[in-house]
Amino acid sequence: MKNVLHYKGYSAKPEYSAEDQVFYGKILGIDDLVDFYTENAKELEQEFHAAVDDYLAFCQEVGKQPQKEFSGTFNVRISPELHRKAFRKAQEDGIALNKVVENALTEYLSPAWHENRTVILPEEMAKMYSAEEQTVDTAPDDASHLALWKRNWTVVNGRTEMKKRC
Repeated sequence: MKNVLHYKGYSAKPEYSAEDQVFYGKILGIDDLVDFYTENAKELEQEFHAAVDDYLAFCQEVGKQPQKEFSGTFNVRISPELHRKAFRKAQEDGIALNKVVENALTEYLSPAWHENRTVILPEEMAKMYSAEEQTVDTAPDDASHLALWKRNWTVVNGRTEMKKRC
């Protein structure tokens, strides 16, 4: 199940308020606050579309650029140890740290990121698994917002394969 709505290049992640008994959301990625709500879940997408259309009409009426502009510059907060390792690895590879981050984001946003992949472990790590085949569940380091994303790995003859992502 995907909980993000898309329309005309805009998106929203609707939520439910038990207190108010309404579904609501706001258009993401814009400077202005444009929200929508409905008591009927089946009308949620229709309300989102109406909010986008109203926002675009308003922007045209007042001569405003409708979508937030992005400069391509942003701060990334990571641990000092990860920063040091990434910087040194980038130097060794002869590329800028900015390019490392750009490459990582490009990979993360690609459709292949969510497909099954095969990961080859170094021999010393593969030795940790003595059985012919076993399954290992791991959670990402940043479990605060990705706790539900568990990875199901299978080790076969020293090769680690991701079977599925839950």
